[in-house]
Amino acid sequence: PGYRLWQLCRSGALRPSGGIAVLVHESFDASVSMWQPASTPSPYHMWLRFDSATCLRRPLFLAAAYLPPYRSKYGLKSPAEVEEYITLLGDEVAQASACPAGADVLLAGDMNAHTGSLPDVADHSKLLHAALHEEAALDLAPCTAQGSAFAPPPRISTCTAAVCEQGKALLQLCCITGMLIANGRVHGDVPASTTCYSGQSSSVVDYMAAS
Repeated sequence: PGYRLWQLCRSGALRPSGGIAVLVHESFDASVSMWQPASTPSPYHMWLRFDSATCLRRPLFLAAAYLPPYRSKYGLKSPAEVEEYITLLGDEVAQASACPAGADVLLAGDMNAHTGSLPDVADHSKLLHAALHEEAALDLAPCTAQGSAFAPPPRISTCTAAVCEQGKALLQLCCITGMLIANGRVHGDVPASTTCYSGQSSSVVDYMAAS
């Protein structure tokens, strides 16, 4: 009671399982709606839009996701399929961000991804150095000094699981869209909390990433 259920059910399952569910408090009911980008709907995530009529400065687009384990029965089967999916998701993030008044984007869910401590921020300095040649050091010095003041805090994780195909894809999504992984970076979650326990091992597979 007091919450509304938004869901995306898995089709073709032999038993009731899988899918995505989001519970939204009734106080947001008038300002939340399902959002469908101009692309083919994916079975791995759904979008909700929270309008700025609430306490938000501008619209918030939430992508609630469940990406099954790589090469599992319901999952992505090859690097090409992973690339295709992450490209689709990146395009949708761009569409959401392109609201006339601006928007915030949040990705949350079980991505079955291991990202280790690899960077989720693109480093274009080598491209700039290659373009500017020997003058790069002088031209980039002021930008580097200014940029360091706005650099995101480091992402700290104690997860030792090897970086996997879906983890690389999630990092690629962040680098392309400018989103940042919140795990291991926000107050109260440093280092990143374990989200998965399997036998004697534990890891981080559930993520939040924000624009």
